[in-house]
Amino acid sequence: MAKETVKSAKLKLEFKATLGEDGKEKIKSKILPRLNKDAEIDAVKNVATKLGNLLKTPVEKIYKITESEITE
Repeated sequence: MAKETVKSAKLKLEFKATLGEDGKEKIKSKILPRLNKDAEIDAVKNVATKLGNLLKTPVEKIYKITESEITE
């Protein structure tokens, strides 16, 4: 079975961020449109997790965006 690539799936990352003015934890999301389209999804998830740990903003969730969620 072929590995899923960025070309075949859109990814969204959610990073834990700092507390907001209201004292609640804020989550920052990032959609990754500029990645190498032939990169494997597992490799992207691995790098995102390591990057989040390095920046001390751990990745909260990594998930694919379905066509119904794409509004732009």
